[in-house]
Amino acid sequence: MKITKSIIDTINFGKEVYPLMILIRYNSVPRIINESVASHSHQVSIVALELYEKLKDKLKLDLSLILSMAIIHDLPEAYYGDIAYPV
Repeated sequence: MKITKSIIDTINFGKEVYPLMILIRYNSVPRIINESVASHSHQVSIVALELYEKLKDKLKLDLSLILSMAIIHDLPEAYYGDIAYPV
């Protein structure tokens, strides 16, 4: 298999978003363990999938779009960090 620019770009993108795994989310609610941005996005994706399963017969939904949005909704935080205060 030839390694193309597209594959290299994908690998570099993975390196860019890696900080999401160690970036701790801001939260004003006391908790036992801190949650990373990546953990949060994973949890949001699971909830989105569950909501899709419950609503798919009642609404016209695009699972690919729903999961894509759930996964990437905090992607800018890889570059800018988490918001350090409630909005």
